[in-house]
Amino acid sequence: MKKILLYTVIIVLLAGCIKEQSKKINPLPSSAEILFLSNMDTGSQGREIYSMSADGSNVTRITYTGGYYRLLGIDVTRRYIVVTKKDRDTGKKSLWLIDLRKGEEKRLTDPENNAEGDSFSPDGEWIVFYMTLSDESQSDIYKIRIDGTSLTRLTYTDDMEADPCWSNDGSKIAFISYSGEIKRFVLKIMDQDGRNMRTIYDCRDNISTKYFPPGAYDPSWSPDDQWIVFEKPVKGNEENAGAGVWHIFKIRSDGTDLIDL
Repeated sequence: MKKILLYTVIIVLLAGCIKEQSKKINPLPSSAEILFLSNMDTGSQGREIYSMSADGSNVTRITYTGGYYRLLGIDVTRRYIVVTKKDRDTGKKSLWLIDLRKGEEKRLTDPENNAEGDSFSPDGEWIVFYMTLSDESQSDIYKIRIDGTSLTRLTYTDDMEADPCWSNDGSKIAFISYSGEIKRFVLKIMDQDGRNMRTIYDCRDNISTKYFPPGAYDPSWSPDDQWIVFEKPVKGNEENAGAGVWHIFKIRSDGTDLIDL
């Protein structure tokens, strides 16, 4: 009887250790220069967070959470990572904050809504993202403090806004907007409080892919905030099994000097 009890205790302890190891977040190594998502060793469709050096060496797994991560960004202190995460492959997306120092993560947005984003304010106090409320059909741009307070809606339009990115001086936000009238994404910027919204670039073509309508995607600011880089499809469904051909462009923040990179 004592042996049976002993074996039971050992099994329980081992199970607890396995569970403990399977739900952990490692510190960010000093070699980390690039963060990326992969399911290279998860054995599932779920993707975890990894880091590596700029030359591709020192690949290190950061998270062991069993989550379905989709987007991520890191703050200037390298302590916090903001991630877009689903509880399961078919679930709704929520915004989460990972504290690398404490090895903890917490949900920032209501799980009933669909939220997605990866951009911190330069001071690391805010995150800008886009969200579709449970009772709405289109997404708008929001910002929220990293502690989950002060949720603020920045856009109130009938269009679908997405892919927001904070400028490095903190004064502007670049994003994309899809209008039902023109049926493509245009590149816009606005002040960090949602005012002075204006269009920077409209491709004025109808090149779409199997999964993406025409237009600009994924804007990001240059370090001096003089340029915005983005991607757009230049060939459609007939290329790459429907994925199309995409090019990277840059344009000045005043809408001039479009360059195909």
